[in-house]
Amino acid sequence: MGRYKKILVAVDGSESSRNALHQAFKLANEEKCWITVTSVVPPYEGEAEAYQAINNLAMEQKADMIILGSHGRTGLRRLLMGSVTEKVIGYASCPVLVVKQ
Repeated sequence: MGRYKKILVAVDGSESSRNALHQAFKLANEEKCWITVTSVVPPYEGEAEAYQAINNLAMEQKADMIILGSHGRTGLRRLLMGSVTEKVIGYASCPVLVVKQ
């Protein structure tokens, strides 16, 4: 076995998350490890706590790594919407691999 035993992948249907899932499958195959795929649906009011759900699941699953895609939003859109990816990185208790489009 490799250094990873469990990988958590968060997907949202975007191209970058499909790329993240593809990379996760490759890594899981190389490392001979488990992979958990999750999709967090934010409440109607917005995506307020979607990053916490990802980090909480990673801790519950004892994930060795989180893999997720990045939309690459910049400027005002990023300021107004926040960045789930950025928050996952900031609060994660394990390494995070970010995959771009």
